[in-house]
Amino acid sequence: MLKELFKKNKDIIINADIDGILSGAILQKYYGCKIVGFSNSCDRIWLKPEIEDIYKPIYIDLYVNKPEVVCIDQHVVAYDEEHHNQIKGYGTKINPNLEQN
Repeated sequence: MLKELFKKNKDIIINADIDGILSGAILQKYYGCKIVGFSNSCDRIWLKPEIEDIYKPIYIDLYVNKPEVVCIDQHVVAYDEEHHNQIKGYGTKINPNLEQN
């Protein structure tokens, strides 16, 4: 699944914490991804100047609520079963917490 995902898009935005940085390094080495930005996961995203659309890269260790944005994270983001099913239905969120139910 990841291999096919990163064949389509190698641009990633990573969380600026240790697991985001390590995940970004692994994705660079093994999948040829390119870190094009990072976030403090609160209120800031820093991007390379050539990135014109903030929603095109894949977000790593960050949850992005927009249904069309692809993100890979491990955070528990659903507040009830209905919300869980809605997020899972997007098909753009890779998260082990979504696979539990």
